[in-house]
Amino acid sequence: SLSQCIQQLVSSTSSDTSLHNLTQVLPLQTTTIANISTGGSETEHEMLYEIQNSDQSLEHRTLLMAILNITPDSFSDGGQWMHNHDAMLRCLEHELFENGTEIDILDVGGQSTRPQSQRIDAQQELDRVMPVLQRIQQWFGNCDGGLNIPISIDTYNAQVAHECVTNGGANIVNDISGGTMDEAMLSTVATLGVPYICMHMRGTPSTMQSAQHLQYGNADSDVIGIVRQELLQRVRRAQEQGIAAWNIILDPGIGFAKSSRQNQYLLHHLQDIKGHTKYPILSGCSRKSFLNPILGESVAGKSNDCMEKVIGTQCGVTTSILSGANIVRVHDLYSMHIARKVTDSIINVNHGKNTARAYHYNQS
Repeated sequence: SLSQCIQQLVSSTSSDTSLHNLTQVLPLQTTTIANISTGGSETEHEMLYEIQNSDQSLEHRTLLMAILNITPDSFSDGGQWMHNHDAMLRCLEHELFENGTEIDILDVGGQSTRPQSQRIDAQQELDRVMPVLQRIQQWFGNCDGGLNIPISIDTYNAQVAHECVTNGGANIVNDISGGTMDEAMLSTVATLGVPYICMHMRGTPSTMQSAQHLQYGNADSDVIGIVRQELLQRVRRAQEQGIAAWNIILDPGIGFAKSSRQNQYLLHHLQDIKGHTKYPILSGCSRKSFLNPILGESVAGKSNDCMEKVIGTQCGVTTSILSGANIVRVHDLYSMHIARKVTDSIINVNHGKNTARAYHYNQS
């Protein structure tokens, strides 16, 4: 049952476990992990892992993940950076040092996951991303203190994940399949000991928008509970394979095997996707096609980076944060930095916590 699934999500670990966890990777200042056990019977036992931070924590500040697609066919920016890595890095440098955009994670991907996209082999994917990962280190190596921004590798291929973390400087694995498209992925991530973004999707990118995969109960609103259940089942598998609870980030998969209205329901109910588990949650609504039916004729025939899509994404980012997102994954960095900054400030105006984003694991 779902309740049993939730109860078993957090597994005990020995005190000498190597904690390659979120607090060591993500840019959270003066952050510690508190491991609190309370007594009682086995059914009453509670284990709590909580990020404690006097200034910046996932409860007070939304993290901004920048999308760097090294593909010829991604839905929004395919081909833009495929053969022009230095231009990409100059743009990133401009955002960081001239615009003052606060970027928290760089998400590098070499495999398109747009609807109807076809899978490429691991070597081709590595040939795309490894030079970029190495160039990032070279480009920003002369900066004061270097580039102190964690890098995630956006892949569902275990071989690619292993190589990019081991030899490419990546710190996080971002898997759109939640471990369903490569049976070696979960055990690989467990061995690497890095944070793992576990996303919900049905089928593959080439089949995910089929009528079969868009069926969630009897009403569009049923998508909330069903996505939550399916996603937590994948989280349970990840933990059974050895991925630590504190290394898991949930992503409901906006735009992956969902209709426009189903995506809207999910964005409005991100807190319900977490449920009682309180895993950090990532929202990836940037420039997605669910905006098209909402915006209608205003975006007809226009590119995905048109002004209407950018403003629509700002609304999606704001909604995500208010709904409980801890991380937002975006293309348009400066405008989303502003949306994030203003929304966070409004949420924290009384120096209180956004309870929708409280980051802890509670097994009871």
